[in-house]
Order: sequence, then structure tokens, then C-alpha cells
Amino acid sequence: VLYNKNKTSLIRYPRKKEVESYNVPTTVTEIKDKAFYDNDTIQRVEFPEGLLRIGNEAFFSYNNLVEVEIPDSVTELGELAFCDCVNVKKIILGTGISELKYFVFRYCHALNEVTINSDITTINGNAFSGVEGNVKTLNVGENVTLYGWVMKKRDLGGLVFIDLRDKTGITQLVCNDSLLEITDKIKTEFVLYAKG
Repeated sequence: VLYNKNKTSLIRYPRKKEVESYNVPTTVTEIKDKAFYDNDTIQRVEFPEGLLRIGNEAFFSYNNLVEVEIPDSVTELGELAFCDCVNVKKIILGTGISELKYFVFRYCHALNEVTINSDITTINGNAFSGVEGNVKTLNVGENVTLYGWVMKKRDLGGLVFIDLRDKTGITQLVCNDSLLEITDKIKTEFVLYAKG
């Protein structure tokens, strides 16, 4: 395994190192971009509580990984960090993460359980694209903030569905009758800020 001199950054994990699990040393505070890229041997990686950042594409196309548990100390998950990890079934996000970046869990085809224990304020479009509707359990802790244009609005009498579009994709908002006074005024192409 390649680290920086102080062993605070994990730079690269050997692609074909034959082990089923790996414990990242407690000195590591950052996993660099593409550190575990295209690895297909490890099923589980244990992250230390002092880890702060997981870089862009850090685990991209990591084929045998089955579970991801991000400690509370992590404050940044890079874009495409776990993209194309086709066998990941369960993701648990710690309390330090406030934003899910673009394509962070894209094409995690086997994913069926996501726990968001943090105060996530932003989920960028396509963060979970390609998951194919397999998620059976989604546990969300607090509020999420979205910005976008109204693409479509459907009023079902007491329940209003709004498709909110931005450069990354479409998110559906569901509004109950307590918001009818506001939703009646919303038209196509209005820009909305939604938190909830």
C-alpha cells in the first residue's frame, strides 16, 4: 500500500492484492483520488474514525465491495467516490457529511439499503443514478435542500407532485395539502428552493 511520508494520506492500494478485508490505518486522514480504483479483491474496507476525506473516484469500479460504512469524522466524499461498485448492498453515511456529490453512488446496482445519519443539506443530481430502483430501505436523518426549475406539476387533489429539474437530473417533490396555497401559484419553469 502506498502512503505519503507521514502515513496520513493513502495514495494507492495495490490492484490485485489478495485479501478479503482491509483496515485503513488510524493515521490516515485522507484517501486520495482513485486510491482503490478498479480493485476487485477486497469485500470490506474499515475506515478509521479520524478519516476526513475520501477523494474523487477513490473506489470507482471496485467490484467486490459489498458494504460501505463511512465514519462520522468524514466531511467530504468526492465525486464518483463509489461509482460503479456494482456489488455494494448497504451504505451507511456518518454525521459529518453535508453533501452527496455528483454520481457518488452511481451504478451501485445491488444497493438495497441506505442510511443517511447526517445533516445532509445537498444531494446533487444523479448521486444514486443507475441504482435501478432496488433500494428497499432509505433512512434519512434531517433536512435536504434542492434548487431547480419546475419541469412538471401534477395536482391530485390534496397531494401535489412537482418534478424539479437541474443540470444533473430530475427530483420529484411531494407536497401535501398544507402547502396547497403555495403550490397553486407554482408554474412550469419557475425556479424553486425546497428544503425538507
